[in-house]
Amino acid sequence: MAQSTGLSIRAIKTNGSKPLVASNIDGDAEAITAETHTIVLNDITNELAGKTGAQLIHITHWPNGAWEQTFDPDYWEIDIPEALMKAEYEERKRKVEQRIAQRGQSAE
Repeated sequence: MAQSTGLSIRAIKTNGSKPLVASNIDGDAEAITAETHTIVLNDITNELAGKTGAQLIHITHWPNGAWEQTFDPDYWEIDIPEALMKAEYEERKRKVEQRIAQRGQSAE
């Protein structure tokens, strides 16, 4: 069974309008709300807003990714461990960096 990240609805409600920053994000809460972050979040929102549920699942549920490693059809409220999310993030980042490098090599 997966471990809880410690983030709960109660924590979100009691935090009010202050930024809620997970412990695995570097930097202070004020930096998260900076203008550059707002621009990125707006771009992401615009990109994903028109997607169907099935399309979003396809994006977020990688084969052997954090969700697949944690999913148990008998338990609907299992938290995905932060370590698995971070590992998947790092793998996705590595693949993007690899594609960018390959594009750079083909442009030369």
